[in-house]
Amino acid sequence: MKSQIGYNQLQQTKWAGLHEAMSAKLSRQTSAEGKWESSSGDAYDKLTSDNQRFEYSKANISKSETDRAWSSAKAQKAAERYANEKVKQYDPDKLEEYAELDIQYDMMQSTYD
Repeated sequence: MKSQIGYNQLQQTKWAGLHEAMSAKLSRQTSAEGKWESSSGDAYDKLTSDNQRFEYSKANISKSETDRAWSSAKAQKAAERYANEKVKQYDPDKLEEYAELDIQYDMMQSTYD
């Protein structure tokens, strides 16, 4: 019986540590997602508006104040390129993976509580 309690405590500690680490990774990706969405949205708004200047050489995007508003599809692609350059740490695949692992680790930790 004592060995089972020791095993359960060891497993609970292991899964708690994994869950805590994964929660931190998930939090960073969620924060990066918010920054990416904000950057993309700001760029899109400026690119689809008349009389708005927008330039970002790293993503090869340039729209002068005299340019007409860009089409929605063209602006969306440019806004995504802009956000990808501005928020390089954001990875939607990692966000999904971390969310799934966070749930799994939480369930495993709860198993040994």
